Amino acid sequence: TKGETYTEETVKLGLSLDFNSVKSYVNPYRKDYGEYGYNGELKKLLTSENGFIPIGASGEKSFKGTFDGNGKIIKNLYINQKIEDNQNTLSIGLFRLNYGTIKKLGIENCNNTGSLTTSGTNACAVGGIAGRNFKNIEECFVSGNLTSVCNAKSWIGGICATSESDANIKNCYNLATIDCTGGKQTGVSGGIVGSNSGKLSNCFNNGKTIITCDSNDNNTFSFIGGVVGLVNRGGNVENCYNLNTVEFNINLGNFHCGGICGKLIGSVLKNCYNKGYINKLGLNCNADYIKLILGLAEDSTASDCSSLFFDGYGTHNYDALSHISNFAKCNDDSEMPYMLDILGEKFKLVSNDYPVLSWQN
Repeated sequence: TKGETYTEETVKLGLSLDFNSVKSYVNPYRKDYGEYGYNGELKKLLTSENGFIPIGASGEKSFKGTFDGNGKIIKNLYINQKIEDNQNTLSIGLFRLNYGTIKKLGIENCNNTGSLTTSGTNACAVGGIAGRNFKNIEECFVSGNLTSVCNAKSWIGGICATSESDANIKNCYNLATIDCTGGKQTGVSGGIVGSNSGKLSNCFNNGKTIITCDSNDNNTFSFIGGVVGLVNRGGNVENCYNLNTVEFNINLGNFHCGGICGKLIGSVLKNCYNKGYINKLGLNCNADYIKLILGLAEDSTASDCSSLFFDGYGTHNYDALSHISNFAKCNDDSEMPYMLDILGEKFKLVSNDYPVLSWQN
């Protein structure tokens, strides 16, 4: 918040921290942190009202160094920002924007909420590690609850809400419940990332992913996936899987839902699988783009993917420019180990159960 970017510097977390524990503070009752935006008792402000102020501002004041979590955990992170703003995107996470590298960090039992009311076209972006990612996030995990609410554009993901072109997310997982409420323009929700334009690899989600849109406008767009909601042109998703429920309540508009990915646009999806159910709480939108692997592919390539529970959402959709190959189904849990036949060397079996990533213990 003071403008240090930490460019070409490394910050290492020496101890695990718990915002609810007085043991994590030198003095939890100090009141002299006004220059950092806290006007009152530090512990009280970090665990109530607006909570923690995300690291970094925007633009030139964003974090650009290396944050090494050193295998430590930050517990009970609490962020609650509700604003009315017609110009800027509201970004919520431990880091507001990441232009550096964040690695080897756990965010446990967080409660991150962003709410934006606007008459403009800006967005609310909520993630566990970062609101928006422009560089690298690796070997991180998140658990707890994440919520994004906006009457215009609402983006949310367990690790980050958006991951831009040239960004890279790998070896991460999410256990948090992801709850997205979109408005009159766009809602994007993903277990790992909401909207991805970079590379996403070797990640898994085991948190429920939810999206709600009460718009009465047919021009509203909503995207949800167990791993990623929307993959934009140039994006790449590989070696990922989803284990938890994808749930939606959509009133009207254009809706794309997949157990792995809601929609691909000029991008690549490969070596992924879904074991989570898709639940509809309400539906007045186009049901053709609700599938257990991929909702819709446009000018994209998707291959070597599979899903359990191939019921009414079994087929897939794609345009003439897309190439879809080697999509498979498992009728019950006993067939799950055979997914290894198409997933490849990045996966392994543990106790003859469902496949996990090779880096998992």
